[in-house]
Amino acid sequence: MYKVATLKILLRVMPVSSCMRLFLSSRKVFFILLITIPSLLHADDIWNGPAFSASPGALQQAAAEVKADKEAVATILVHDEHYTYDREGKSVESYHTIYRVENEEGVNGWAETSADWEPWHQSKPEIRARVITADGVEHVLDLKTLNDVPVHENSPDTYTDQRAFGGPLPAIAVGAIVEEKITIRDTVPFFAAGSVQRSILNRSVPVTKTRLVVSHPDSVPFRYVLQQMPGAKVQKASHDGIEIIEIEDGPYEARSEKLTNLPPDVPRGPQVEFSTGTSWQNVVSEYARLSNDKLRVADVQSLLARVNLKTSSRSELIRRLVAALHKNVRYTGVEFGEASIVPQYPSETLKRKYGDCKDKAALLVTMLRAVNIPANLALLSTGPGQDINPELPGMGMFDHAIVFVPASGSDPELWIDATAQYSRVGDLPRMDYGRWAL
Repeated sequence: MYKVATLKILLRVMPVSSCMRLFLSSRKVFFILLITIPSLLHADDIWNGPAFSASPGALQQAAAEVKADKEAVATILVHDEHYTYDREGKSVESYHTIYRVENEEGVNGWAETSADWEPWHQSKPEIRARVITADGVEHVLDLKTLNDVPVHENSPDTYTDQRAFGGPLPAIAVGAIVEEKITIRDTVPFFAAGSVQRSILNRSVPVTKTRLVVSHPDSVPFRYVLQQMPGAKVQKASHDGIEIIEIEDGPYEARSEKLTNLPPDVPRGPQVEFSTGTSWQNVVSEYARLSNDKLRVADVQSLLARVNLKTSSRSELIRRLVAALHKNVRYTGVEFGEASIVPQYPSETLKRKYGDCKDKAALLVTMLRAVNIPANLALLSTGPGQDINPELPGMGMFDHAIVFVPASGSDPELWIDATAQYSRVGDLPRMDYGRWAL
């Protein structure tokens, strides 16, 4: 790893006291406590129990003990996330949430259930839900009302096979309690050298209790970091070669406003970051295995034949190659299957005359190598939001690809964003600066 002056890289590119006494002055107070404590314990059992195990009446009774914030449109009573990994690195993710609708705005905004999924490595989400109205009647989600639609159907310049599966919840009304569970299963590992995830635990509404549970074989590397969770309770257990980590926290106030102008390494709220990668070197090696055979010099010879390559200046030659790239290839993202993380062959990009960031970056890297200028793909998570955590290796947080040209003699290193058509070569868009890059 080393530092350069413009961007941060992996590689880093850029510049009570110990004893409390309770005095009960009357038998009346003591009697009130006797009838309240069992009720509170019962409520806690409700939130810790398996999904859909509580009766409607018991759920209503437990929810009644959680006071609603007058500004909240809904209150999340409990939110559980479970991640189970197998020895191949495939995961099963489940999200169990119980919430109460507090007002008419909540009726409009919390009246459906849905989950995104990617068919190339996941099966369609499994969704269960029920709504308990104020009269205690349970209304079960009708699975026939669920629909599967493209996520980016109306997004200009972006075409993917990412899907959204979901539909309307029945009988939503003020005071209704909703319980839902969504399960998403991997059919193949997302990335062989490990993945990384960030679970942000606070929401735009109050969260009473949250729990995150991870189960993984000892043979699967796993590391995690808690951010802004000083009171979190962590329990670990191991049995028959399986480690289980349970993290419990809350309550959280509603996230009232979007934080801006924060440094990229500052968390935006309570969160758990975790990865199954062994090292960044393994991530690099696996991504190189997937992408290096795409960088075929023969694919770009026809394009180079139309570029004036006669110049003694490396910077001028690079400028001409970048100009040829922009002239012949427009930005359009077509990210079906593995193409969501792996670039196209340069010949395919030139044939289509369009490509996304990694397609254009791969084409430019191939052009540079064809004229004996060393160059590499560089992956990053663009700003201005929170950056990746360099302590947690894995694929999953990167959303952009650019080009790195090492220094040579008197020529300085260059970082080139192949999608920045109107930027001077070597000048990066603001979203690229100050970020870690792989």
